[in-house]
Amino acid sequence: MPARTHATDAPSGLLRPAVAAERARLRRRYPVDPALEPYVERYWSVSWEQAGERPFRSEVLSHPCVNLAVESGDRPRHGHALPAALVHGVVTRRFVIDLCGWGRATAAKLRPGGWTALTGAPAAPDTVTRLPESEALLSDVMAVDDDAERAAVLAAALAARVPGPDPDYLFLRDVVDHLAGHRELTRVEDVAAGAGTSVRALQRLF
Repeated sequence: MPARTHATDAPSGLLRPAVAAERARLRRRYPVDPALEPYVERYWSVSWEQAGERPFRSEVLSHPCVNLAVESGDRPRHGHALPAALVHGVVTRRFVIDLCGWGRATAAKLRPGGWTALTGAPAAPDTVTRLPESEALLSDVMAVDDDAERAAVLAAALAARVPGPDPDYLFLRDVVDHLAGHRELTRVEDVAAGAGTSVRALQRLF
């Protein structure tokens, strides 16, 4: 497999980014601890204040991955009362959310397959569920105001879950990262050849 291209270098899927920047404060670049780098692509945060204004519809063309977010606001979101630690499963369509009132989220964007590799939990598609036994995490994140410090608290909670390395997962991580940086690859036969494996073996691993 050629040198790995980090998915963090890929363009964001946020639609109308210039307009979104006028209505919300979005940050995406927080350091990822080396121990978590195999599983976490990046941390991000967003906050908004729309009191007295019309809701703003934010739309994202999502990557096939799980996001773990600690969210707060003045009204329920994704069907959950806030504040809450929420696991956003893999989104198979355009992600749409209406930003209204005030809200805030600090989140970890996992690599494709990273959530299951890190926690053993399935990456259920198109679902938003509460993270079980997350009271301590929620309290620790909500206790600090700085976005970077909140990301660090979230990172510490994830670091406690880091398992021993899974060679199959690490291999697939490299394949997916390579695909993200080489859009000319459209045939599974070419991907398998570049990875030094057979098509069937690659399909079984995925």
